[in-house]
Amino acid sequence: MAPADEAFRQIRFSTGELPPGRRLDAFREMLTRATGNLDVKATRDWFDFGANTFVMPGLGIAHIASDAVRIARTREMDADGARDLVLVVVHEGTATATQRGREVIVQEGGAFLASSHDTFFMERTAARLTNYSLLRSDLAPAIASLDDALLCPIPSDAEAMRLLTGYTDLVFKGEAPISAESSRLAVSHVHDLIALALGATRDAAEIAKARGLPAARQADLYARALRLIALRSDEPDLAPAEMAQQLKVSLRLLQKLFAERGETIMNRLWEERVNRAARLLAAPETADRSITDIAFSCGFNDSAHFSRVFAAHKGTAPSRWRKQVHDQPALNI
Repeated sequence: MAPADEAFRQIRFSTGELPPGRRLDAFREMLTRATGNLDVKATRDWFDFGANTFVMPGLGIAHIASDAVRIARTREMDADGARDLVLVVVHEGTATATQRGREVIVQEGGAFLASSHDTFFMERTAARLTNYSLLRSDLAPAIASLDDALLCPIPSDAEAMRLLTGYTDLVFKGEAPISAESSRLAVSHVHDLIALALGATRDAAEIAKARGLPAARQADLYARALRLIALRSDEPDLAPAEMAQQLKVSLRLLQKLFAERGETIMNRLWEERVNRAARLLAAPETADRSITDIAFSCGFNDSAHFSRVFAAHKGTAPSRWRKQVHDQPALNI
């Protein structure tokens, strides 16, 4: 965990470029540096691991893709004193964990909280998961009974867990750096959602409902709006009013949500349509299709309007773009 005065950091780790015989040792060394001494064993001959980790004061978030593995901490093994707790959210696969005489089996979408200091055993299949590293001092005042929450399964359909996953995916998956103020707010929002998922005290629940919960619901709405645009951008009639109706919110709220991020709904919709058209213009299998045909298949209903919007987003006309891509296949689209 980063000290209080340390800035936001993003760290990537992958065994993919290493020889197969070196991968498990590299993973073990990385895990020891991050969390203290652990006994790590792969359950199959082949092992690969990758993580994209975000470190902030009071919180660490690691998006992980891993082959099957067993991880154990015995009483003789020292733990990293800065890491008190870890919330494990399993997106794909199955994880079985044992601690303090309790056992939990969590499958896709479920989660559990574990102590980073106590004896611990976990076996998981090939999995995709997110680990939230937390400080007990941050979480304990907000949880009705923190020790009772350890290794209790948290169902995937709990609203707080669903919103936590969506909020994390939106805020902590990109490459753009996060400002100190945004990082501080994000940490507070994540703490609020985790407290609600684990059983917040009455006071903490009221704070979360006024702070972290609204932020997560806005992030969830924004993510659903983007998914709707991606799924239906090829429909010419898709417009902000229809999107608001399908998302069951007011048009004003939806417009405000995009404006707070420095964009408009229509500009995001045009961008999706233009990017889809650009990919089709570059694809060898669509070389015999006319530009107008491609434009109409991507949600445009006027070729002149398509050319203007395309040029505004890509800086060149569709015909010139197609020629450039064919002349230079590595052009970024």
